[in-house]
Amino acid sequence: MRTLASFTLPGLVVVATSGSPVQAVDYVWTDGNFVVGVTAPSPLVPPDTLSIDAGTVAKLFVGVSFANQSTVTWNAGDLGFVSSLVSNAGLWDAKDDLSLRYASGNPSTFSNTGTFRKSGGSGVSAVGNNIVFVNSGTVDAQSGTIDFASGNATFNGGTQFTGAGVNRVSNNAMFVDGFTSGNLVLSGGTFTGGGASAGAVMNGNVTWTGGSFAGTWQVASGQTLVAGDGTGKTFVGSSFTNHGTVNWQTA
Repeated sequence: MRTLASFTLPGLVVVATSGSPVQAVDYVWTDGNFVVGVTAPSPLVPPDTLSIDAGTVAKLFVGVSFANQSTVTWNAGDLGFVSSLVSNAGLWDAKDDLSLRYASGNPSTFSNTGTFRKSGGSGVSAVGNNIVFVNSGTVDAQSGTIDFASGNATFNGGTQFTGAGVNRVSNNAMFVDGFTSGNLVLSGGTFTGGGASAGAVMNGNVTWTGGSFAGTWQVASGQTLVAGDGTGKTFVGSSFTNHGTVNWQTA
């Protein structure tokens, strides 16, 4: 025997069931500031989920630390950050052209060890200025473009760039140890390679349309870097070793 209950808080609708077996709680965030334990618990664990839906007031993380270990379905509205830390070890799925924005305060951090996905919208979902993006999981652009424009992104060893869309780095970023790419485009800023003695190691296919390589880099054996049309391309104080193929298609 199970009973169904629903209740509403400002900017929040929760649908829950009680009884045995335990059923999922589906949290819905439409407006206002994220409050841990009210908007959703931290960590959010399976089978509970969080849906970020359309509302009339900006949605903000304000001075909070929120951890997702389940599924966040991001349906509508850019997310603003004020001195906050959001960590994703599950699935964070943008269903439209939605962005992470700095609102005020100290720079905020979005840490991904799970899957950060864009599955809807043919345009751009941007990680904006003053958002520190730290990744060792999967960045999955299934539709449109995920643009790392903050100038403060770090892609650690084990990072995977996947999807039918484009994962683009358009500002400064650090790459540490080996990563795998099916759709990474380096289009602007300085790309600093570091880590072990080999530095940042490209596996898969990477496209370079603009920006500078700095630090230590390798193209792994059997892998490809394509230099395509775009803006100026430079090597700045770098050690760059090609064991694979550099396909030069531009000036």
